[in-house]
Amino acid sequence: MSAEVRLDELVKVIEQYNLAYLISIGDDARPHVVAVDPVAREDQLQIVEPGRRSRRNISARPALTLLWPPSQPTGYSLIVDGIGALHDDRIDITAVRAILHRAAAADSAQTDDGCGSDCRHIPVADARATSAES
Repeated sequence: MSAEVRLDELVKVIEQYNLAYLISIGDDARPHVVAVDPVAREDQLQIVEPGRRSRRNISARPALTLLWPPSQPTGYSLIVDGIGALHDDRIDITAVRAILHRAAAADSAQTDDGCGSDCRHIPVADARATSAES
């Protein structure tokens, strides 16, 4: 079993990446993708001054995804699923799932579940819950 990773540990992974993309869902059920620069504050990630459509989408449907593409073609993408809360000039994001993902090499075998990708799950713990258990 993997040890839980607190936000500060997830931030160490995020620091290895540059540009991130925020993926939210619009009223028409289509994804809306914009480039963002999330920063860690306290026990959440924050996006400062999000666009009008992102704000509207998160207000109506708070589930979102952040995607950091790899810097090298063979590198891992970082994917963080979260719940967004809209505030005056920012979106606060509580991470609920994080994974490092890359497509498997063309000559690699698929796993029993049919997945041919190379994935590394990053268990995400709510820092408040982790500190309350201590």
